[in-house]
Amino acid sequence: MSDLSLQLDRNVFAELPLAAYEGNASWNLDRHIVYVDAEIIALDKPSGMPTHPGLGADDVPSLMQLARNYLGAYVYPVHRLDRATSGIVVMARTQTAATNLASQFADRSVSKVYQAMIRGWINEKIVITRPLARLHDDTLQEATTEVRPLSRFTAHWPVRPFPSSRYSLVELRPKTGRTHQIRRHLSGISHPIIGDTKYGDGAHNIAFREYCDISRLLLHAVRLEFRHPTSGADLQLTSSWSFADTKGCSLPIMTNCSLSARR
Repeated sequence: MSDLSLQLDRNVFAELPLAAYEGNASWNLDRHIVYVDAEIIALDKPSGMPTHPGLGADDVPSLMQLARNYLGAYVYPVHRLDRATSGIVVMARTQTAATNLASQFADRSVSKVYQAMIRGWINEKIVITRPLARLHDDTLQEATTEVRPLSRFTAHWPVRPFPSSRYSLVELRPKTGRTHQIRRHLSGISHPIIGDTKYGDGAHNIAFREYCDISRLLLHAVRLEFRHPTSGADLQLTSSWSFADTKGCSLPIMTNCSLSARR
């Protein structure tokens, strides 16, 4: 494991497109297309943008609305990301493709890979199997998330009662698709995601806002793997960016990054 000393301020994350979407008309969908053909379109969704219209999500255009406007045709949702989460979203362009993809998501044959910045250090792979209650009726459902550490960080800013803070960059592979599964699972093992205002740690969220000028949820969907709905070919669609691009950190090799903040 190599040692790496970094200054953790906004410059460490300067090369990452972390700004949350606020409904700005200048947002260019064409720059966020990861893949498109006659059957599907895959896009890089920014944090703050709803995947599709819905209750409480009508204050800004959704990714689905923007995709429809761009293509001049209907698109079909087959999965979703939380509004605060960024990363890869695939939509179908035909009903046949939608049915096929929905079936792949339902039978858990789609591989989903995320990255997140979390509180505390994780030193080895963890498989979380804690059942999660459905949010509307408390019925317990099985849920499994694999967590693999990528990098460890020490930040020289105090978060009470400690004089410094520890963080990890992790790769996440959810094997089920429960509501807020990744966020709830990580919070449940006392490693909440930075920027999570529902399940996270407010003191560390404030520290990232103060020292790094980052207030968004640091959870990003980096890759989807599935079969093409028409040809059956294996597709691996990767986001145009990841936290591996964090300045000074070489991934996937785990590094021990010491990050100090200016007051």
